[in-house]
Amino acid sequence: MAERAPAADSEAGESSDGDAPASESALPTRSYLLLIAICGCGDATYMVLAPFFPQRAEEVGLSQTANGLIFSVFMWGGLVVTPIATWLSRNTSSRLLLGTCVLLQAGLTACFALAPLLTKGWQWFAFCFTLRLLQGVIAAIYEVAVSSLIMCSVDVENVGTALGVQEAARGVGLMIGPAVGGILYAAGGFALPFLASAGALALLGGLVFLSLDDETIGDDDEREHVTFSDVLAQPAICVVTALLVALAMALSVLDPILGPFVQETFALSPGGIGLVFSAATLSYALLSPVIGWVGRRCGDFAVLTGGMLISAASFFLMGPCPWLPAGMLPTNVWLLVFAMLSVGIGSATLTCAVPCMLAICERSGFETEEVSDVISGLLSFSWSLGALVGPIYGSGLVQAFGFPEATSETGVLLLALTFAGTAVFQLYEPAPAVKRLAASFLGESPPCGEEDAPVIGGSNAAAAERLDDFARAASAELAARRAGRAAPLEALQQPLLEPRRTAVNSIA
Repeated sequence: MAERAPAADSEAGESSDGDAPASESALPTRSYLLLIAICGCGDATYMVLAPFFPQRAEEVGLSQTANGLIFSVFMWGGLVVTPIATWLSRNTSSRLLLGTCVLLQAGLTACFALAPLLTKGWQWFAFCFTLRLLQGVIAAIYEVAVSSLIMCSVDVENVGTALGVQEAARGVGLMIGPAVGGILYAAGGFALPFLASAGALALLGGLVFLSLDDETIGDDDEREHVTFSDVLAQPAICVVTALLVALAMALSVLDPILGPFVQETFALSPGGIGLVFSAATLSYALLSPVIGWVGRRCGDFAVLTGGMLISAASFFLMGPCPWLPAGMLPTNVWLLVFAMLSVGIGSATLTCAVPCMLAICERSGFETEEVSDVISGLLSFSWSLGALVGPIYGSGLVQAFGFPEATSETGVLLLALTFAGTAVFQLYEPAPAVKRLAASFLGESPPCGEEDAPVIGGSNAAAAERLDDFARAASAELAARRAGRAAPLEALQQPLLEPRRTAVNSIA
């Protein structure tokens, strides 16, 4: 029997005769690992130029704003092509789509080695801008396909862990990309980092064609799908998407500005600059698989907002914040490294966003298979938008105010978005504590199914009376939810009341 991916639930294959085993859609281990490797190598390629490219671009006359445009245009392509990527993921052979995209990405990466042949600033800008734009388009297509395949291959409760492993691989790529880029640049010049990255991608693209087939990775043309508008009609989904954009921006805002600041302030080599970049991606990679587990126990949205607060605090430490009393925080490289580690910790919580969105969709009557492509597209869109805005925003602020004040203003922005997003989210998906507070303020009983529901006990008559109260409360609440796109009342009411009926039977 083929070995299954570790993220899939080992009990998923056990089902009744009338149900299809959930493990039929699970990925074999070699396929799962190949998809993970593609994610990691792709992100390493994206970051391999961070330690040396801004300095080389400045040598040919480009400003920091132009550098920011070159870094961020990668995400422009992803932002524009995300709806097309979702359609391609549904209607194209997965092996053909993945293999072709990875090989194209390898060719585009190799073309960067030709940039030193251009001596004029506008030629350098036009050439690199075009290559990064095309790279972003290709990356968005295969990332949507990979995330959708992984999401459909595991049970809903394990999606956070499975995507956490994927994000850990991406974090490793983001971590080793700058470090390897700086080392290869020092050893072989401008072309070597790009040629090495292209070779790794070409190898993975060949493995896709040689080792995967469409049956193995579970193409299913008969699945029902929903549209972006159906999912975004849920206000809570829009809030989670906005927070995802903010976290992606926090992780990318430093790409074009941190290298020059570190070189000017601490006189580090390109290899040292790459190691400073790697601090954030190290903590990101280490924590991403664990964050999914934490989210299942503490609440996905709570963990996501906690990550936002950690990221905001870390930006006040980077400059450090010029608004603090003089001498309160010293300007040294270790404080900067600690701040970068904190940015990685905060950004790792984005792995809780997908389980949070899937739970919201499930409460609205959608199945995971129906929304997996759309959620993958939203994840790609959010990451692309944040990574697009981040470098432009950071470059512009640094050019206007300097690095310390720019990072501090970024911290203020993250705090504002966290509080505003939490307030809106609680209006539509209130936590149990918020429901208890609202019920107490209005003098009403809490709705059925909450964590503070009374425990059944006492006499049979008292237990039956409590069940009737719960049933009436559930009927009222669920009837109100039917005004939206929710599951039938009977389907939702049955699992809500069945445990309490079982408890009454046991008492009898």
